[in-house]
Amino acid sequence: MEIVTNVRNIDIDRAIEMTDSLYKNAKNDQQKIKSALLLALCYEEKGEITDAIYWATQSEKKAIQKKDYEFQVRASGYLATLYRRVDLTRQAEEHIKNAEIANAQRKSKANYYAIQSIIHHEKAFHESDEGNFEEAFNELEKSEAYLKKMGDNPQNNFALASVYESFAAYYMELKDYEKAKEKANRAIELAQNQSPELIGLIENHLGAIELHYKNYDQAIEHLEKAEKFADQSQKLSVQFVVYKNLAKYFKAIEDFEKTVHYNEKVSQVHAKRTANNKQISNELMSKLHHKADQEKRSNQILILLSIFLILSLIDIVVIARVSIKRKNRKYKQLIERFEDAMNKKSTQEDAIKSQETKEGKSKSIMTPETEERLLEELEKLEKEKFFINKEVTLSTLTSDLNSNNRYVSYIIKTHKKNDFKNYINELRVYFVIQLLRDQPEYLDYKLAYIAEKSGFSSHSQFTQVFKKVSSLTPSEFISEVRKENKKSNLK
Repeated sequence: MEIVTNVRNIDIDRAIEMTDSLYKNAKNDQQKIKSALLLALCYEEKGEITDAIYWATQSEKKAIQKKDYEFQVRASGYLATLYRRVDLTRQAEEHIKNAEIANAQRKSKANYYAIQSIIHHEKAFHESDEGNFEEAFNELEKSEAYLKKMGDNPQNNFALASVYESFAAYYMELKDYEKAKEKANRAIELAQNQSPELIGLIENHLGAIELHYKNYDQAIEHLEKAEKFADQSQKLSVQFVVYKNLAKYFKAIEDFEKTVHYNEKVSQVHAKRTANNKQISNELMSKLHHKADQEKRSNQILILLSIFLILSLIDIVVIARVSIKRKNRKYKQLIERFEDAMNKKSTQEDAIKSQETKEGKSKSIMTPETEERLLEELEKLEKEKFFINKEVTLSTLTSDLNSNNRYVSYIIKTHKKNDFKNYINELRVYFVIQLLRDQPEYLDYKLAYIAEKSGFSSHSQFTQVFKKVSSLTPSEFISEVRKENKKSNLK
């Protein structure tokens, strides 16, 4: 194994070939567990995430089967991180649970605190993805507490820096810039240039904070450092947030050429991330599909056991049904509203007629021809998804329609039955509903990613608006869509 590790630093393809041979010729289960996990690390280093996930899964399965908690916690924790990086949140949560169960069996081990800290940090990521920032902070505090039990050394300081970076990120989501700055500064002190990815994120936070306070000289100083480290790390997720803040900075100082440049870079990285994540999801499904027949018999046994448990817990199920039925009813009402909105077609004749009084006189503030033109052009923009642009305002919409704020506000209020802000929010929520129903792969993506794609400025704003429009949280809606898809597949 040591030889492979040394070769890995020089020739990754040769390392994969050697490790694959070790796996095939393994004399016992522990050798298989170790070599499978080493294969996963090699493939990740090569950038082949699908194969990394596949081999880490093999290591985890064998470790669980053999009750090898030492390697189970490594494989499960590693899988949680890999899945989170490609926005497959549900799978990541399953593996972090496996890691926590395994680590509970090894409390006497020297690295128990370190692994427990990582587990709580991963749990914080998932809570923040759901918009549960209070729980996310609780998990970060637990992670920090475990690290502080381990003393002061470079490795622990780096882990603490990563925790403080997450604190800063979540405080920024909540617009608490003073606390965010305090945590980011603490993180930069501890990180000591150990990771371009981490330094890039911290400098990006500091740049965004100074940008918020309109300290433009300090902002660009931090953002230029962030860009350097982001490009050095080659992590698309880091590049994405850094380029976004650089675009905001250049817009603030009215350098529109550079604003366009960085907005284009944001779009390119976004497209690449989406394509990569979709490819990984598809490849994983294909790679693991051939295992389905082998597991079919085992699943039948599990179904029988599940039936037994359901019968045993019937009282609890009856109580839970009330809540489930309520959510299901809200979901059905939402879908009816959504489908009604999608099917409703306003005609130009209706547009004019809707403004006529009982006496046959129009109360419109513009000519029928102007009203007809504006409504028609607004509906064209809706089809082009103008609302997913995070920077859209009444003024930018007015400019696109070659009109004025008074006329456009009148059109939205009269024909869309909303003010501008609620009109845009409703369009974005309906866009998310259609996305999740038409493209099931997005059900496994992080909520923060979906919020970004649909034009919301933050994860917390997305959760709040979605609940207001739909009466369901995004997570509840996703759960209902999964149930609906499952029923459709059974038919």
